[in-house]
Amino acid sequence: MTAGARLKVAGIVALLAGCSRGSPLESPERHRDGRVEIMLGAVTDADGNVSLPRTVFAPSDTIRIRLGGLPDADTVVVRWVRADGDDPGTVADSTVGIPAAGQSALTLSVTPGRGWDPGAYAADVSVGGRPAGSVPFEVR
Repeated sequence: MTAGARLKVAGIVALLAGCSRGSPLESPERHRDGRVEIMLGAVTDADGNVSLPRTVFAPSDTIRIRLGGLPDADTVVVRWVRADGDDPGTVADSTVGIPAAGQSALTLSVTPGRGWDPGAYAADVSVGGRPAGSVPFEVR
């Protein structure tokens, strides 16, 4: 990594560390269940990596999920599930993808047609029909 890139990363880390509770950049962390790395965000770079991880989104946001450590050519399904409100467990949407041959990562995105209702959700990931992890997130 170049000195400029390290400085840029350090600046982003400092920015994220200084965010107060309730900021849209809240909880910039990677979740790892087993061998699959799961990261949520609203922005991806040219390589499809989530550039500002977060778990709090606005109702109009497109939510992107970056999955790493995937087995070659397995089908990946992400179910975007409501965790609270009148209908917990209701699937708000789902996305499906297959990593390209030789690739161990995949980025998928979702924007429900009418937007997200405020509340708590989870992105439930399965790979090859087997559960691979879940990441909670919030819409405010």
